[in-house]
Amino acid sequence: MESLKKLDQTQIIEFDDDGFGVSPLEPSHIMSKHIVSYAAMKTIMTLDENSSMQDLLDTLCQCKDVQMPLRRNEKKLLNEFHKTIRFKIKSPLAPR
Repeated sequence: MESLKKLDQTQIIEFDDDGFGVSPLEPSHIMSKHIVSYAAMKTIMTLDENSSMQDLLDTLCQCKDVQMPLRRNEKKLLNEFHKTIRFKIKSPLAPR
């Protein structure tokens, strides 16, 4: 319950009027789609609507764990590239 309260306080979710239901807000959809952690989203949400592009870039650079989802067509390219690497690491994306 504490985790839900933190998400509510940071305006990532909201409780329904009855206090039992939970509804996602726009930040939660962004977190899900772009694989953004709670800590990173809290940092991003400190920006106001008048922030400059420089402020946005500075803030994003502070977020160490913002990731981009892997697109289906990129997986093949990355697997081909992986074949050319001399010292390989084990990865779920590595070709078998």
